[in-house]
Amino acid sequence: MHPTFKILGVAVFASALCVPSARAQYPMGLSSTGPESAFADRKEREARAAGAPYNLKAGPVKFKVGVGIREEFNDNINLTKGDKQESDFISTAHLDLNANWPITKLNTLDFTIGIAYSKYFSHQELDTESLIIKPNSMLDFNVYIGDLRVRLFDTFSIQEDPIDVPQVSGGTAKFRRMENTVGIHGDWDLNKVVLGAGYQYDTFEVLNSSGGTNDPALQGLDHATHIVDGSVAYRVNPSVMTGIRGNVSETEYDSNQQNNSTEESVGLFMEGKITPHISINATVGYQMDEFDRGGSINDNSDFASYVYSASVEHEVNKYYTHRLSVNRYVLLGIGTNYSSLHEVRYGFDWNLIKDLTINGATFYQWLEDSGGGPTSENASRYGFSLGATYPLFRQWNLGMGYDFILKDSNISTNDYLQNRVFLDLTYHF
Repeated sequence: MHPTFKILGVAVFASALCVPSARAQYPMGLSSTGPESAFADRKEREARAAGAPYNLKAGPVKFKVGVGIREEFNDNINLTKGDKQESDFISTAHLDLNANWPITKLNTLDFTIGIAYSKYFSHQELDTESLIIKPNSMLDFNVYIGDLRVRLFDTFSIQEDPIDVPQVSGGTAKFRRMENTVGIHGDWDLNKVVLGAGYQYDTFEVLNSSGGTNDPALQGLDHATHIVDGSVAYRVNPSVMTGIRGNVSETEYDSNQQNNSTEESVGLFMEGKITPHISINATVGYQMDEFDRGGSINDNSDFASYVYSASVEHEVNKYYTHRLSVNRYVLLGIGTNYSSLHEVRYGFDWNLIKDLTINGATFYQWLEDSGGGPTSENASRYGFSLGATYPLFRQWNLGMGYDFILKDSNISTNDYLQNRVFLDLTYHF
């Protein structure tokens, strides 16, 4: 283990100033969550325990269950261009389960899982292998002891769609991967000051696929990451908190393709409601990633620069809410040590008429790979989406939408333009 990791890890644990990090395969660096929101969720949990969104009950355990079918047309399933571009119709069956067990008034066990299976009409080799597990799936156990909150959590997913990974393109139609994060953290509320301590363990594994990828670099990404995080938060007022947070982490790969790395980062943050209708969440800091040498990717680059994340949400009225975010963070590389990503996002929800909700989003990303070699990519991605949901009957919801995304890369074979249209019908028990 890197000596810096050992020394900083002991120091952070000793000072009991840790909170969980957001570092997984994507992205690395400072978390946008922490003790500033830990005790704010007491009221949310009490409201949830009152039975608001749950429609089934077994003893003290409340459930929300939905099943549905999604029909989609995708004009570029393999993220390429020209005569190599392929299209298909895709049917996806999905099930979503949420469970809440209020063991006591404040101590709760929450379980969320979404599973799906996709069938391709013309490219059967891309049919889902076993099942897809949606990224929001998790087990979450919260215990409150006086002013101390302890959270045990496990988040897990199995995904196949490569569109969510900015570095992947050039003929890849399937990127089947499993991600799991297990951890513990505690927050100690001292009225004006909140101290946090935590540890989490992330694993990332590329699963065997029968087809759908032309990129051998995707097979050497299996790795594990140990993360120790810390923060001190100050309560400016009942709705706003600010403070300092940092993390140290170490990533080790299973193969010698990618380089192992050690990361240290520290930054300032602010989060909360600055007015009854405007919420902010901002972090700015400095991050250093030191990579080993000797991987077959032949990348000797390290990262040392600023990172930031800032978002604002404005509830204009009961009909319209919109949000804006700007971010710079670092992704673990694919064929390089890392990728630096700048992005801007905007989204809205508009209750146009009774029961009809229109939602939309747009984003711009600028990606820069490390290394500077022939496989290092500089690329931009632009996209937007527009959708609508409407309750057909008491327990049936209809959703429809359109997604567009364009990638422009210095590696011409990585350029693509993709259009999707979909129709989704869901039944809630």
